[in-house]
Order: sequence, then structure tokens, then C-alpha cells
Amino acid sequence: MTNLLSYNGGEIGASKNPMNYTINYVPSLILTGISSSLSILGSVFIFLQFFIERRRSFTYRLLVFLTLADCLSAFGNILGVIRYAEFDRDVVISENEPCDSDPLCVIQSFITVFACLASFWWTFFTAFNHFLHQLDSRCLEKNSVHVLCHLCGWGCPVTIAVIALSYDVLGEGFSGGSGPWCWIKDCTSSSPSPGAWMAITGKGWEITAYFVTFAIYMLSKFNNYRFQRSRIRYRHSRKIFCRTSYFYQSHILALLMDRYRWKDIL
Repeated sequence: MTNLLSYNGGEIGASKNPMNYTINYVPSLILTGISSSLSILGSVFIFLQFFIERRRSFTYRLLVFLTLADCLSAFGNILGVIRYAEFDRDVVISENEPCDSDPLCVIQSFITVFACLASFWWTFFTAFNHFLHQLDSRCLEKNSVHVLCHLCGWGCPVTIAVIALSYDVLGEGFSGGSGPWCWIKDCTSSSPSPGAWMAITGKGWEITAYFVTFAIYMLSKFNNYRFQRSRIRYRHSRKIFCRTSYFYQSHILALLMDRYRWKDIL
């Protein structure tokens, strides 16, 4: 009797032969295809708005670069959907699968690795730019710093992707939990291990981006709290100053009226 195990990529059926298992990728293919198509459609609207309305602010440009990275990531996922759609409904995978991958799988893995890493970088730049605006700073908008942002935002991801490609670790992982797309080959002979390559090409940067973005958010909230407190103190001190000024003005006016005997005149 076949035991069915619930896995992220679909249903895995453990057959009598423990060396083989099957994966039903149809639900994942449908969800991935729909979400990726909607992501690309939303990206096209942002690009059209950028070019039609001619919004050239630095903040909007950061949004466009982030959208471009996410659009490439969605395009890579669609390539994975197209590749897996050529298989049968149930994919039979052996535990002794070879580490070779077809060119489409390697290309899709390269695109998604590059796009995801670029998305993390531009998310950081967008959050950091928002924090600098709270401090009334525009240092990221300088031409030299702007060029440095592009070198980091596009250069670091493509460097990591090229290194992974040169080590021949990009391709099919034959893992039921990774979904219908290619990423890192699940080969025990690779060095470093597949888990280390996953951290280098995605998960490590993803976790770092989460913590950095959260830290910038907390700093922004703290800075906003300090600003609100300073405004309250300023209003309070202004009220005290106005009341004190009114008291002294009334006192001086009374002295002048008494000195020049304006009371008799009135």
C-alpha cells in the first residue's frame, strides 16, 4: 500500500521501491504560473507609468530597479513552469539521479539566482533611502554613490551567479520541497555542499535582507518617535513663552501707564 506524504512541491508517493518516488507538480505549476504572470503584468504597468509620466525622482527609480529584478525572477519561474509542464503529471525521480541538467534548467537557475539577489540589494537600497530621507539626507542621490549602488545591486548578484555557474552547481535539485523550478544541484559530490551553495546563492542573502530591513524599520520608527517628541516639546515651550511674554508685556504696560499717568487721561 502506497503511503502519501505531504510535501511543499506536491504529493510524494513512497512506492515499494525506496529508491524511487513520484512528485505531482500540477498544483505548484498552476500557482507559480499565475503568480509569476501577475507579477510580470504589474511590472509592465510600473514601467509604462515610469516612461509615460516621466517620473524621474530617485525614489521612483529605485522602485523601477526593484521591479526589474522581481520581473526577471518571475520570468525565470515561468521558464521553470514551461520546463516542468513538458513532464507527465507525476514525475518519477530516483535517488540515484545523475547530476547533469539540461540547458533550459541551467539558464532558469542562473536567471532566478541573479534576479533574487538583485531584488534583495534593491530592497535594501530602497529602505535605506527612505531612512535617509527622514534624516533629510540625499547622499544616495549623488552620481558617484548612485553608480556604486548599481555596481552592488547588479554586479554582486551576477558575480555570485557566474561563480555558481563556473562550479557547475546550477541545475536540477530533484527535491520535492523546492517546487517546479531549478536552483542548485542536489549532488553529494559537489564542494561546498548543496546547502552551502543555497545559502551563498539565495537563502543567506535573503535572511540577511530580512534582518537589515527590520533594523532599518526600527531605526525609522525610533527617529519618527524622536521627531514627534521634539515637536511636542517645541509646542509646549512655545506656549510657556507666549504666556510669559504676555505676562511681562502686561506688567510693563501697567508700569508705563502708572508712570505717565495715562489712567488720568483715560
